[in-house]
Amino acid sequence: MERELPHTDLLPHLFRQEYARITAALCRYLGLREVELAEDIASDAFLKASEHWALHGLPKDPVAWLYTVARNKVRDHLKHRSIVDSYAKIELARDPAALRPAAAHRRKPGGRIEPIVCVC
Repeated sequence: MERELPHTDLLPHLFRQEYARITAALCRYLGLREVELAEDIASDAFLKASEHWALHGLPKDPVAWLYTVARNKVRDHLKHRSIVDSYAKIELARDPAALRPAAAHRRKPGGRIEPIVCVC
């Protein structure tokens, strides 16, 4: 039945059928504390499907395609997190004061307080 529908009709059907299953599978990779992240990644897999399938047509097995894309996104996220963590450890080893919160205000001579403005 899934292959008979055009992708615009198939995606809502697959979302209803597979979203919770994909989210649960991603929780096995990420852990239960990361349910929101698993939901975001599952939603992103469906977004990618809508974009990709519109241009390239339906894959042979749309469900497997969704699981593969979601799993690859989890791997990318975990790799990115690992890189950020390693840089943070290096930075903290170099400057332990980096953990201390910055002062929100500076005292000017004469006792006045001047706010610090940061532009990112």
